[in-house]
Amino acid sequence: MSVERVDMHSSENASKFGTGRLYPLDQIYGKLQVIHQMEEPAPAEEGVSMEPYVEATTWDGLEHVGHQGHWKDLPPDAKDEYEPWLDPTQATPPQRDQFLSLLWISIVECLALKQLNSDPNTIHTDGPPNFAGGMASLKIQLSGTGTISHLDDPHGTLKQAKAGSEAVGAQGSEMEFSVSEIEEQLQDARFDFHDPTTFAILKRFSELTGHRVPDPVLNTVLRGNKPLVAFIDLLTQSAKPKPKKFAEVLLAKQKKAVDFAAREKLLAEQGLQAHTGTAVPTADATEAQAGKQKPKFKPLGPNVMIFTRRETQVDREMEIGRWKVIKRELENRGLPVYPIPKLVPAGETWRKEEGGVV
Repeated sequence: MSVERVDMHSSENASKFGTGRLYPLDQIYGKLQVIHQMEEPAPAEEGVSMEPYVEATTWDGLEHVGHQGHWKDLPPDAKDEYEPWLDPTQATPPQRDQFLSLLWISIVECLALKQLNSDPNTIHTDGPPNFAGGMASLKIQLSGTGTISHLDDPHGTLKQAKAGSEAVGAQGSEMEFSVSEIEEQLQDARFDFHDPTTFAILKRFSELTGHRVPDPVLNTVLRGNKPLVAFIDLLTQSAKPKPKKFAEVLLAKQKKAVDFAAREKLLAEQGLQAHTGTAVPTADATEAQAGKQKPKFKPLGPNVMIFTRRETQVDREMEIGRWKVIKRELENRGLPVYPIPKLVPAGETWRKEEGGVV
């Protein structure tokens, strides 16, 4: 076996292995030597002794975090007292007109404090300004982008207003609002979520209504840039009590689907009549509309029944008519027979006897 020596310093081989430039080997190895010297660890300092590590076997000498014993057995502390700024949400939420009026009041109160060179957040401690019965004369003005900006005061109400918590009781019986006028002012108004006044308005609104504004509602308003009237509609819809039973949920969906199907059928009939000028059969109109648009809500089948409770063995005996015989035998033997509610499909009255029990 022969070994061929390659001269890296020759111009011919240098062009094969690189760019053709020649580098002295002493420069290359000199750099490597410098790097090697820099990477050498520094010698350990002499005279520094490390204390031996001893694993702890008891709690003595260790730092205590928290408290000893049970928290409920400790005496009350001032730090444990917490007073929320808003009471729990009311069981019965306000109606749409009440939401609309209280939102207008919250906006006017906070904008009035802002124009009086006061912090709108002080309304929770100092109370609203004293409008002296002239609050209804104030009009909400919008900015160029459609957000709430300031108040128009044609009668000089703000000049006479004085901040004070005693104004709440004085102006409650004198203020008269028109829901239609309020809705007209808020029809095109929008929140400016970059303005701190908006959050003061929402906090005051929650305080007046006793209802917390859900974050999903605010997120929908923010992303969709929706007006305040749409915000009230979303809040009114979300504030409705949610059904607690699954049967109620199914009934609500069934009613929504049936209404949707009836509305689609009516629109299909009206559309075909306007196009042809003649009356169109309902079946043809429904088929033509179904070809154009797929319904979003499909009602349950005609043979589907929704019950508000689970079916039991007694219900099966009642279904085939054998429960009357069983009931008579139980009474003859002196055994108790408790009233049993009739298992009737929810929303229907057929097969329901008087009193609803058997």
